[in-house]
Amino acid sequence: MLIYNILLVWLILIQFFKKNICVFAITYFFLLLLAGGRCVDVGTDTKNYLLMYEMLHDSLFSEYIGSLIEPLWIFSNQIVMYIYDDFQLLLLFGAFLAITPISIRAWKSCENPYIAVLFYVLLYYYFNSYNIIRQAIAVSIVFFSYPFWEKGEMKKAVLCIIVAFMFHFTAVVAFLIPVIRKMKLRIENVFLILLGSYFLGNFVFPQLIPLLPIGGKYFVYLSGDNQSNLSITRLLLNLFFCFLLLQYKPAVQDTNMKYFFGGIVLYNLLTFSPALGRIALYFTISQLYIYSNFSYFKSNFILLLSVLFYGLFYFYTLLNGNNSEIVPYVFNLKI
Repeated sequence: MLIYNILLVWLILIQFFKKNICVFAITYFFLLLLAGGRCVDVGTDTKNYLLMYEMLHDSLFSEYIGSLIEPLWIFSNQIVMYIYDDFQLLLLFGAFLAITPISIRAWKSCENPYIAVLFYVLLYYYFNSYNIIRQAIAVSIVFFSYPFWEKGEMKKAVLCIIVAFMFHFTAVVAFLIPVIRKMKLRIENVFLILLGSYFLGNFVFPQLIPLLPIGGKYFVYLSGDNQSNLSITRLLLNLFFCFLLLQYKPAVQDTNMKYFFGGIVLYNLLTFSPALGRIALYFTISQLYIYSNFSYFKSNFILLLSVLFYGLFYFYTLLNGNNSEIVPYVFNLKI
């Protein structure tokens, strides 16, 4: 866990720096090497990605794998095999694809890019790339598309979603972005919807899912473990969102807050299935924009401090639980 604490100390220290491309580049390469240079034992699904990579070498299995996995990830594997046939390079390339869209958008579209990167790590989006690599890439690309929606650049926005979809099919939910943008929210309704979705996801849906007449190889993702999941981090997301609105009520109509709200509702409703619940990531990642651009934070020190403590609590709750199995960390990249 030492290396992650060192990373966190660095990300906090640079908050005192002025916006500087050299400092940002150092941070970017730190994140890239840490993710791309990890051993195959770091990250829950890393070994499965290795198995997939090895099966793509075999003509007997390559067609089968190709029918299950998204085309741009297959293409990424093929690029690595062509350039330099080494799985470690694929991990590095995957890390590049996940981190780069976040970094570009943080630098260009966030008032304080250092805060955006800090919360990219604290809220565990970065460490998702150690585990659910394809989906982490897709989430980053959707995040990259947000300003295009804001500016009305629809072709660019839709293209981003299509590319994200080609890395992970769940990115199709990002087409809900225009719907969420048009929502007219009232604080009272927001609280009721959060409470209702939390109750349904934890106590009602887990009892109903087993009764559905659905089968097939993907039913496991729908059914999950058919039990509620009263996680601390999910409850924290709900409570902290409410806290933000109570601190600054006009934020209820902020576009990024709407994305955040939509993500929490999805997360609540799909609590019975962790795999399905991860589609919330496409929307909750809007927090990077919120905390790095929200001008109200500048004039409210208590709120700014609360956001930092929220991030730290979220981070260490998941890290101490070894979420995504990123501990112990072993560096394996030969430079």
